[in-house]
Amino acid sequence: MAIYMVDRDLPRITSAGLAALQHSAMLASEQLTVIGRSIQYIRSMYILGEACCLCLFEAEDDATVAAVNELAGLPFTRIVAALDLGSPMKTDSKKVMCQASLLNIPSDPPNLPQR
Repeated sequence: MAIYMVDRDLPRITSAGLAALQHSAMLASEQLTVIGRSIQYIRSMYILGEACCLCLFEAEDDATVAAVNELAGLPFTRIVAALDLGSPMKTDSKKVMCQASLLNIPSDPPNLPQR
């Protein structure tokens, strides 16, 4: 199973609307899993001032992620494979490096300009 990020443009959404979106994503994930298409809703983040919501799912493929969002009636602009690094307090760095190598991400970060 892989991690996928769903990108949504949600202008004028309310906090109640965000809660409903989350509930719908979880319910639809459970419904698809029951019929044999394994998917798990992980979490969402809303970017204030940009009307952008990013949701993470774990699934076999992006088609399953698209199906769960369509079943839930949730709009999305794109679905992309992602690497969920998790919380530094809870993440095993060796596991993250292993996941990064599977995605062809270099283990050494590029030289970034200093501030």
